[in-house]
Amino acid sequence: MSSMGIAPESLNRPEDLLPLRQGCEFLEIIGRSEGIESVGLKVGARTSMCGLRLFGAYLCQALTLHDLIRRLIRYVGLAE
Repeated sequence: MSSMGIAPESLNRPEDLLPLRQGCEFLEIIGRSEGIESVGLKVGARTSMCGLRLFGAYLCQALTLHDLIRRLIRYVGLAE
């Protein structure tokens, strides 16, 4: 993780911003090393919105799917 520029302790702080590219690369490396093709989907399925803390609360305020996607795009833009 450190070689990818991700601080290991950031996994304990879900509200920390992680650039999308780094997050995707991290999931891909984990998936390959563990032989799990859909590791991102498995993690997502086990993660509740409450577990995402501030980010989850922000997304829960969306009234429509369109609004949720716009919020995701805006939030990801802040992380980059």
